[in-house]
Amino acid sequence: MISIIALVGCNDDFLETKPKDALTLETKWTNTFLDLYCNGFYTEIVGHDGGWGQKGYLYEDDKTDNQAPFRFNKISAGQQIVPDSKGGWGEVKNWAQLRKANFLLAGLPNSVVTDVEKKHYEGIAKFWRAWFYFKKVKQFGDVTWSSKLIEPNDKEILFGARTPRKDVMDSVLTDITFACENMKWGDIKKNDYVNKGTALALKARICLHEGTFRKYHGLGDEEIFLQNARDAAKELIDSKKFSLYRGSGVESSYHDLFKFVEMSGINELILVRRYITGIYGHARLRYRNGKDGLTKDFVNDYLNLDGTFYDGSNDENLEAELSNRDPRLRQTIWFSPKGGVFAPIASEVPISTIPVPSLLGSKFVNPKGKEQNVGALFSTTTGYHFSLSYEFNETNYGDMGGMDAPIIRYAEVLLDYAEATAELGECTQEVLDVTVNDLRARVGMDAKLTVAPIAEPAATSDRSLLDYSLSPLLEEIRRERRVELAAQGFRYDDLMRWKAGKFLEKPLRGMKVTGMNAKYVTSKTKIDENGYIDMYKGDVGYSRTFDESKHYLKPIPRQSLVENPNLKQNPGWDKE
Repeated sequence: MISIIALVGCNDDFLETKPKDALTLETKWTNTFLDLYCNGFYTEIVGHDGGWGQKGYLYEDDKTDNQAPFRFNKISAGQQIVPDSKGGWGEVKNWAQLRKANFLLAGLPNSVVTDVEKKHYEGIAKFWRAWFYFKKVKQFGDVTWSSKLIEPNDKEILFGARTPRKDVMDSVLTDITFACENMKWGDIKKNDYVNKGTALALKARICLHEGTFRKYHGLGDEEIFLQNARDAAKELIDSKKFSLYRGSGVESSYHDLFKFVEMSGINELILVRRYITGIYGHARLRYRNGKDGLTKDFVNDYLNLDGTFYDGSNDENLEAELSNRDPRLRQTIWFSPKGGVFAPIASEVPISTIPVPSLLGSKFVNPKGKEQNVGALFSTTTGYHFSLSYEFNETNYGDMGGMDAPIIRYAEVLLDYAEATAELGECTQEVLDVTVNDLRARVGMDAKLTVAPIAEPAATSDRSLLDYSLSPLLEEIRRERRVELAAQGFRYDDLMRWKAGKFLEKPLRGMKVTGMNAKYVTSKTKIDENGYIDMYKGDVGYSRTFDESKHYLKPIPRQSLVENPNLKQNPGWDKE
């Protein structure tokens, strides 16, 4: 059946010959077939990713100011070039999700299911089509829109011009709204399948992104998207079907949420990417998130425990720097100087003798009393070794670890609601209490955000890098988003929609390695003139720049421009 679905979805000759042993558009589709077909959409979700290397959602922030990989990220550094081919546009696989969705829509009228079920499956198809185009628009802006199954003779679509961004996103809004109105709730505990709740969460994500992008990039017509983001998030909140995970208490609930091997049934997780240990797995846990690190700039953004701004003091002593801060900092960074697994609380029993942090080139004394190298996979570039999605017992499975990946969390919906209402000038204390302040309460942080917070001192704020004014309330909601969604792949999209690309020009630094922290220095540690780790110091060709005229969108591959003369290169990239 899976082979038949794959062929139906990608081979036009196969459709035309209508073999007796295959299901085509003319076949009377049943619920069983429709369920099997819809399963094919989930392979497009980026979770932990398979194979080896720094891949998957945990490493998406490598192209931002949050994380620093072993080798500098060219997108983050502003060194991306126009590709000759591929580039997210030029391969058949880049459009497979669209074809799957449109094929499903084309075949539904001939299916043998009830009208209510047809609407549900139509909602699923439009859910995935909306997500597909949302991702494409974030990359390229204008994108060719197609609401029907593309055939080889559809020259107008295959060799036509791109559809303007605003028209595409208006159609995306129509699609995702249909999905929200017609998809069933189903069993929300089976969160590796999409349902009405998933559609509402995705709608909030899509509409907040497009609304703020239109606002800060001066495109206009942003209010309809901000209102839809607000309404979708509120409908999901009011349904009371989801809630924040608190099962491990304030000391570790946030941290533990990401380390469940089996994530079905966890009420905060609206959608997860499912894996099966030893059968369909990944190698992420083997890495311990090594050869990577959180940046000093990111760590500085965590507030003090009492809600005041962190002033950079005590940063010559890592333990002191992490103390009396927003508890999510201690639950995100691994600190175990005498050796141990990622342990947000002191009561956890150490399993490993490797001390953390361990900078590249570190050594440690093993249980037999012999000194040995820590190894790159257990080291960090910056000294701030992030600990999300690591479970020691799963490391034994090599590249077949079965830990699921959280894709859409209820926490994100709360943040979407807070930001959308603030952007619309409607944010009340009640809104903040059920969103931002509930997230803080989950980790035991009593300091509440109010509708009129004190502005962060200019000396520590990045708002001077923006070409517009930002209210203290929105600045704090953005900070909350950066903290709560750390290392989960949101930061780059957020910077792009906020027109905050200049944040990527900030120098990437690690912890300060003077004073008490000097003991962590190795022969491979690169240090700047102020005593902070400068992991790319002296690297050939390294610099940081963000070109406002082009870097908010990705370039169209040269080969695609040659194959279709009606395509036009994105602004700025046409000069390369």
